[in-house]
Amino acid sequence: DNVYQEATRMHVDYLTKQRCGNTTLGWRGEPCHIDDGKRLDNGTHQDVSGGWHDAHDVRKWTGATIYGIIGLYRVAEVLQPTWDTGQIVNEMQWGNQYFSKMQEPEGYMMNYSAGNDGNYWSDNIIGNDDDRPIHTEPSSLTAQFNFINTQAAMVRHTIPISKSYAKSCEKAAKKCLEWAKEQPVGAEELGSGIIASISMYRSFKDKAMMNLAAEYAKKLIGLQVTSAIDTEIPVRGFFKSRPGSDDPFKHISRGDLPLIGLCELREEFPKHKDAGKWKAALQMYCYDYIVPMTKLSAFGIMPYGLYYGSDPGGNRRLGNSDYYYRYSFRDPAATRGWHVGINSLLASTG
Repeated sequence: DNVYQEATRMHVDYLTKQRCGNTTLGWRGEPCHIDDGKRLDNGTHQDVSGGWHDAHDVRKWTGATIYGIIGLYRVAEVLQPTWDTGQIVNEMQWGNQYFSKMQEPEGYMMNYSAGNDGNYWSDNIIGNDDDRPIHTEPSSLTAQFNFINTQAAMVRHTIPISKSYAKSCEKAAKKCLEWAKEQPVGAEELGSGIIASISMYRSFKDKAMMNLAAEYAKKLIGLQVTSAIDTEIPVRGFFKSRPGSDDPFKHISRGDLPLIGLCELREEFPKHKDAGKWKAALQMYCYDYIVPMTKLSAFGIMPYGLYYGSDPGGNRRLGNSDYYYRYSFRDPAATRGWHVGINSLLASTG
């Protein structure tokens, strides 16, 4: 039962080593980037210190690193590790200080501070030329739903510690949700929206959140291709990327959110009137899309995704259809031939 205990602890400890801000627990062992940052829209200083560095660098994306909190709360809720005596919630709060500071009054979370243009160590003095830039435009809608998800989770995990802190997270989640509900959505956003709505329901038991999750699921299923696209290889069940597009949904670094969202929905509300439709959509996706696509590989590997109408490179056509597939992600900017790999795709599909 405890076989994953030490492995998950190493991942939690990794996040601690990635700490940015006024801490001695990060990789450097001393405070860093206390002067983050300078808004690009008006040039003024705004405190967005804290949080985590991205990876082997000192950038602070919102869309990517917010998965740290999601991973932490899932370790706490699913595995309930025996070694955890408060470390997980403490690390969640450290990371969350950054995301909270990046929320604008309109409700959305800004894109990032210190991206490629701020990937350096600063002098920790506010107001001079090395203050790192804050990209103030909204982060992706998936990131917004992940912010809602994490704030709801923060409520569940911090209310025994500080009711006022939990209340501030609740306010942040609801404010962001009001903004997010007005934005156009595709398959990825609908998947993340389902997960966020379920997280809100778990924290507040608000039936409106169950209804919102079901509404997003209905829209997602409306994007599902239900007819076989080829007679030789009868693939169906995948999702179009968004309404009005024939381009199939593909993901590279955020996981198969439509699949995960429908799974969570089915588990959370098994008696819902639409539960049968969710199950049917999952079955079609798994047995009529994932299974035949993995059979194309001697190793059972799920390809990165389908492309409609043109060969993206690799000369892999799906039977006699107008669809092509490839195993690696090709950078649309064509500045390099690949980007990050497919581990998250394989893990989420599994």
